[in-house]
Amino acid sequence: MAPFADNIEHILSGMPFRILISLLFAFVCGCVTRFVWNRLPSKILRVNTDSLEHPHLPFYNLCRGSTNEFIFYGLLFTGICIFTGSGFTKLPLIWLISWFLTTLSIIDLRHYLLPDILTLPFLWLGLLYNAYSHTVCPSDAIAGAAIGYLSIWLLFWIVKLRMHKHGIGLGDAKLLAALGAWTGKDNVTWICLWASLGGIVWWTLRTIYSNDKNHPLPFGPCLAIPGWVVIADILRS
Repeated sequence: MAPFADNIEHILSGMPFRILISLLFAFVCGCVTRFVWNRLPSKILRVNTDSLEHPHLPFYNLCRGSTNEFIFYGLLFTGICIFTGSGFTKLPLIWLISWFLTTLSIIDLRHYLLPDILTLPFLWLGLLYNAYSHTVCPSDAIAGAAIGYLSIWLLFWIVKLRMHKHGIGLGDAKLLAALGAWTGKDNVTWICLWASLGGIVWWTLRTIYSNDKNHPLPFGPCLAIPGWVVIADILRS
């Protein structure tokens, strides 16, 4: 039995098997992304979701329309598999986190929206994972979620009351709360710092090189990138 077990362990730890699993996971994520996309309000996306073909065959429609998503996530997950050096037991979790953050960033870039259908499950997954694994102390995870949400919530109301406009959305507050749930209260400050620096650099480059300066600057990707780096580092340690 020992040689058989060693062979199985060798296959599971091999790079070809990891890439195969990453492609299968990418296919599932592509279908889920298409499902989420079709469930977002048509007024927000400015498309008629009722006109989609085969509305009564959701699985067929999901598989048929998720080719681009499959290719994108396949490349993303394969790159994570090759370059992060994470153990096989942690890879699916890192892929799942990457899917949440990437999908949220794309939606925010296109529509200036961070939908609750993604931010809230991401938040609860972080709390439940840390409650079960104690990778981050559960009390720190809860405090991180609270600090993350309240920091942007306070900023939202300060800007609204003093300038009478929305400077930042509450979707960003929910995303930062989710990142706090995954990383703990001590890392929220660092995520905010790097996100702010990224936002300043992005705003500066857009001011210099872009003719379209009237649209708001999506802050979701600025939060997602340092958030992913911190979470991946925690899971690898």
